[in-house]
Amino acid sequence: MNLQNKAVVRSGQVLKQPMVVRHSLNRENPMAAFGRIEKEGSVRISTGGNAHYGEGVYAWRAGEQKVGAYVDIELPPGTAVETLQVDGKSWYRIVPPSGDRVKVKVVGTNLSEQEQKMGRIMARDD
Repeated sequence: MNLQNKAVVRSGQVLKQPMVVRHSLNRENPMAAFGRIEKEGSVRISTGGNAHYGEGVYAWRAGEQKVGAYVDIELPPGTAVETLQVDGKSWYRIVPPSGDRVKVKVVGTNLSEQEQKMGRIMARDD
């Protein structure tokens, strides 16, 4: 898909080794999003209007500075990773081998220890 009708350069791979990427957390409640991802060990793929360049989980290179809350996640081998380049920027569209969730392991975040703790408490109440 290309819902924004922009020039997109795509390249892809299926991971043979784990890969760490940076994923933006839900703006409405980043603590709850963090807690849910950590607890479930997965991220739901974006679909419809939120999936501008196709269904998947969108992420950036590990270590890339972004505005807002984020989580660094490790993707397992077998995960499909497409690199998207649009308007001089690049990011990833991640697709699981099957289903609507990408399995991940949380390896970092810019949330404070207190925010992480609150996120874990919120995830227990799901």
